[in-house]
Amino acid sequence: MARLPYELFLSALLAAAPAGAQAPLHEHGIAELLAVRQGPMLFLQLKGPAVGFVGFERIPDTKDEREVLRAGLHQLEEGRMLFHMPREGRCNLLSSSVATPLLEALQPEAQPTAREDEDDHAGIFASYRFRCATPAAVDAIDVRVFRYFTGTREIRAEVVTDGGNRSRATLTPEYSRLTLGTAAPE
Repeated sequence: MARLPYELFLSALLAAAPAGAQAPLHEHGIAELLAVRQGPMLFLQLKGPAVGFVGFERIPDTKDEREVLRAGLHQLEEGRMLFHMPREGRCNLLSSSVATPLLEALQPEAQPTAREDEDDHAGIFASYRFRCATPAAVDAIDVRVFRYFTGTREIRAEVVTDGGNRSRATLTPEYSRLTLGTAAPE
């Protein structure tokens, strides 16, 4: 099977992605995960209401809330902790990013704004790029988001494989294993 060039693949992935952090997400406790694998590459996108990750969806009012936000966003950037893959796959996190309108509150010059003017439904959008030396060994991911973000009680996941096959799963704290299917031969 012919593979898409990396840049085209990534563009298609991002174009297919939901509006991300800027779009209000109103299902508290529900997050979405998109997993796309292409050869040795595994791309993950996680999005959900900020309340599920940091406990609130508005610009933080206090220093303590800003620290909670900072810690939560840092935890989200640590994809190795949130997504555990079989050791035999030898997967390395190449990059991660987190986007949310709440980031502005962490800027040194940030000033609290009036509550009436705020959108109290901010979301968080995180993306991860892994490279696996033995992709055939990675048939599933243990999604550990629930361990670190107890406000998230369900993840609606979609998997897209090399061949374009798609599957969906609903993950919970009790069942957090996302099956990826068979990797294409290297």
